[in-house]
Amino acid sequence: MSIAALLVQLALLQGSPAAAADMVWLEQCVAQIEVDAEAAYEEGMAWSDQHRRPEGWRCAAMALVELGRAGEGARRLEALGSSPDYGTAAWRAEVMVQAGNAWLIAGNGPGAQRALSDALVLIGDDTTYLADILIDRSQAMALQENWRGAEQDLDRALDVAPQSVVAFRLRAIARMNQNAFDLAVADAERAVALAPSDIEALLVLGHTREAQRTQTPVATAPAVPMP
Repeated sequence: MSIAALLVQLALLQGSPAAAADMVWLEQCVAQIEVDAEAAYEEGMAWSDQHRRPEGWRCAAMALVELGRAGEGARRLEALGSSPDYGTAAWRAEVMVQAGNAWLIAGNGPGAQRALSDALVLIGDDTTYLADILIDRSQAMALQENWRGAEQDLDRALDVAPQSVVAFRLRAIARMNQNAFDLAVADAERAVALAPSDIEALLVLGHTREAQRTQTPVATAPAVPMP
């Protein structure tokens, strides 16, 4: 189920016809991004101009990411998520996560780390998406070659989601880049044990074993989300 579809259900449960209508529109606009991102952008801007509602700005910003303007989309999403005038803390946290991922796509590690850190504050004690946000923020740190910070976020992610293949795989890379080769191999082996057909996990296992053999980290590209 898409985030927008989930928001529709929540709005209906809360008994707000106006909120439900906004979420129905957002779901339709987000679906339009995959078909025609330029049209979705125009629709989002028109909706925001006409109704002065955050859903229009959100859809327009998401369309910009799809159009290859990830940095611009990230700035808009982050501004929206930073405003206490729009939505609940949970709604703003979702927008901040989108901003963080847009910054990752743009290759901006500091921007991604900032947005995702704000998302962690906004979710409070809710651990539903904690592991996912921590994994994303670890990638922001990896872009900055802050391998210790990345490892710490992945440690926390694995405390919440101990079977996360992605977290084990990324922690293997973080540990390899700190010359902790034995620990890196162990993490990569754990990832492969959990998902034997996962190509990325198998590649990381090969990289970490080579690093262990040569006592030199193997260069790897940070794993960032796709638009």
